[in-house]
Amino acid sequence: MTLQADFAAGAVDGCVGDIALEREHLYAILGWRRGQGEIEHPPAGYEIRFALTSIGEAGRFEGEHVSVTHPDRDVTRPDGVWSCRFSSHPAADGTPRLVAGQARADFTEADGAEGSFDSIFTALHPELLPALPEK
Repeated sequence: MTLQADFAAGAVDGCVGDIALEREHLYAILGWRRGQGEIEHPPAGYEIRFALTSIGEAGRFEGEHVSVTHPDRDVTRPDGVWSCRFSSHPAADGTPRLVAGQARADFTEADGAEGSFDSIFTALHPELLPALPEK
């Protein structure tokens, strides 16, 4: 997830790109079928964009414009909401240390297929990200 905040303008937008779901993510849906063969067509390649939204009091924001796209699918009816809050504890550069929130994106495709993505998330300030192991 990438969020871009312009604190001077009081606005934020974001994107979750190239979503790929694995069997473990689908356990809540598949339940007892978990032990059965591979998923024939796992959802992959979707992108969710969160439209520019105003940052309100105490660092809270809610957006009603969420779009879902896929490079090989015709998404005809994307819809969704997202809401978050920035931490009140600043990082060294004065911006918030993290943001936590939730998002829901529903969509319909031209062939009648329907889907939704539901999530909760915490996005950290770059200075709080752990160092990547050396290769």
